[in-house]
Amino acid sequence: MERSILLQPQPEELFNKYLENDVRADERKMGEMRDIQMKPGVISNAHGSARVSIGNTVLICGIKAELTKPSPEEPGRGLIIPNVELPPLCSPIYKSGAPCEKAQTATKFLDNLLKCTNIVDTEQLCITRDVLTWVLYADIICINYDGNLLDASVTAILLALANVKLPMVKVNEDEESDEITMDDTKTFQLNIKSLPISSSFATFDKYILRDPTRKEEAMTTGMVTYVVDEDDNIVYTEKNGGDMMTEKMSMSCIKRSRDHGGRVRKSLQQFNTTTTNDEQMNEDADEIYDMMKMNEDADGNR
Repeated sequence: MERSILLQPQPEELFNKYLENDVRADERKMGEMRDIQMKPGVISNAHGSARVSIGNTVLICGIKAELTKPSPEEPGRGLIIPNVELPPLCSPIYKSGAPCEKAQTATKFLDNLLKCTNIVDTEQLCITRDVLTWVLYADIICINYDGNLLDASVTAILLALANVKLPMVKVNEDEESDEITMDDTKTFQLNIKSLPISSSFATFDKYILRDPTRKEEAMTTGMVTYVVDEDDNIVYTEKNGGDMMTEKMSMSCIKRSRDHGGRVRKSLQQFNTTTTNDEQMNEDADEIYDMMKMNEDADGNR
């Protein structure tokens, strides 16, 4: 629980009184989202990137591509490996060192989502079956944390994947050494086949708070996230803690998720693969991304 909340007198009762009047600390209604901002192409030295903010929660996603041998289980496919980081710079509640539980949970959520949906057909990452393929490392770094990590992470990785440009690679199989040639002047973009959008809700007693802030997450007892595709199908759900939701509560969340999915998907499609011309934002993103990658190299994480 947040220190600032603990210092308040009877915080649970105070929180409950606000909710009884359909009021939140930031003056939103319980079913209201914060503003979402998104920018593709914010990291110059990544193969694809994006910056996404939901309210005061700000993330950057950088995608680096490396060549590797395909796995024996899937010799004709590449890999997309997500990783979510909550460094100390995003909030004083997070410390340096091993990934915290929230970061690990978000990473697992994205990994499951990529595997169970058809966002990217990983066959397009394979260059030569059984010989060479691309692996995409999607690093999502939180710059400022104020709740709702999952929704921001999903939007960031979708926009960054749509921004990916990979050089053309050929394998000369006539040579004994399987000589590889790479042409950086010719690139191809990923075919994004689906845009599943997530919507998260915090639960507290009989109340449901859409898009919770950090302090609201600390006060509430559970979280539920619905992921909706273009056809309004629920393609993935995750619930952590809290009491069992009634059918009425679940249907209300699903309806809001479908409405939200349509709006965010429209915004993502309008960006397509453009890049932002905000030089200061790009420089800041480059600096943060490079710093985190240097720390990873020093720790031997990859």
